[in-house]
Amino acid sequence: MNMVLRGGRGLGAAAALVVGLSGLGLVVGPAAVADSVMTATTAVNVRAGASTSTSVVGLLYAGNSVTALGPATDGWTKVSYNGRTAYVFAAYLKSAGTTTAAAATTGTSVRATTIE
Repeated sequence: MNMVLRGGRGLGAAAALVVGLSGLGLVVGPAAVADSVMTATTAVNVRAGASTSTSVVGLLYAGNSVTALGPATDGWTKVSYNGRTAYVFAAYLKSAGTTTAAAATTGTSVRATTIE
């Protein structure tokens, strides 16, 4: 019985560590939630759909932010970009906080390039 309890505590501690690190994007990638601000970690294309075969509608540079419209699905994050719905590959985004907090505290503008 004692061995079972020790194993359960270790498993609980490991689960807590994974949950904590995943919130930071260190274990399972960016944890985007609806209406959260995501920041580009490098220059990345913004696409019309969740695929590299869809058209490029813009470009985010490292440090640019977009609003995620939900969690990443199949590696892509649905975002609001220049007033339209678009997609960015999730591996190139990191969580920057919620929309309201980011707008109130950072006051930074987004430098983005639209490609037509």
